[in-house]
Amino acid sequence: MNAQNPTDKFAHALKAFLTGAGEESLLAAYEIGRNALAAGTSVLDITAEYKNVLISILEDDRSRDPVDLIRAAEPFLFECLSPYHLSQQSALEANSLLRRLNQMLEEEAGRIAHALHDEAGGILASARMKLDLAARVPPEDLLERLEQVRQLLDQTGEQLRHLSHELRPIILDDLGPVPALDYLAQGLAKRTGLEIVIDGHLDRRTEPAVELALYRAVQEALNNVARHARNATRATVRISRQRSQIHCTIEDDGSGFDPETVLADSGHTTMGLAGIRERVHAVGGSLDIDSSAAGTVISVRVPDRS
Repeated sequence: MNAQNPTDKFAHALKAFLTGAGEESLLAAYEIGRNALAAGTSVLDITAEYKNVLISILEDDRSRDPVDLIRAAEPFLFECLSPYHLSQQSALEANSLLRRLNQMLEEEAGRIAHALHDEAGGILASARMKLDLAARVPPEDLLERLEQVRQLLDQTGEQLRHLSHELRPIILDDLGPVPALDYLAQGLAKRTGLEIVIDGHLDRRTEPAVELALYRAVQEALNNVARHARNATRATVRISRQRSQIHCTIEDDGSGFDPETVLADSGHTTMGLAGIRERVHAVGGSLDIDSSAAGTVISVRVPDRS
């Protein structure tokens, strides 16, 4: 043990536990383990000190049965090592979250790439065809042909602006989540035909990471409605500040689904519910899903850190 976790403190707490100190000494064991972890003391150092203390006890009282002593001291060791176990679990969960977020980023990049190829690419191909035709028409028809090309290029520019917004919403940085979601809804409605309403306002800004998590959660939820909600024609996003939280609901009129089944089935993670949950949890928020034949309501709560 190092200077921040002295041997005598460890020995005193373990001996107190073995002489019947009970819960108080177990709390001391946990505190010793927590301080040792913070100080960078390894598990090997902890267990080596544990062994040394047990040997010292046996040398002082040779009448004690070593096996009985080890069994009696075992809970103390487990409690002392529990902060290390919790730290390992947190690291594993963080790594798992990072992998899932990376997968989400790859899926989102793929979706944007397909949109660029299928939509913007198709419009540009049409513009090129019209330019080829314009070269063959009489001069009096040329202006009309060029106007058609201009309209197609304007349409491409608008499409690219919306796709750029989805990749990194600059308007979110400048104006906040509600204007950013309104702009997002306009672009998604044009592409899908889905009626989308953004209802509510926030009277002040909050932490950028929280705003981004909220925006991405709503973005994924709306994409889910457009791609997966059977018979859905309308989606409504309501956003408000409630006490120390920002509350947002995304409601659609689709046929619904079983949230527990979808979240539990890794084959359906592309529906984005797991991604929404991870984004919200990453900033200390919560997610609730209520779905029936009448539609689905996704409720997102994130902390207000304004």
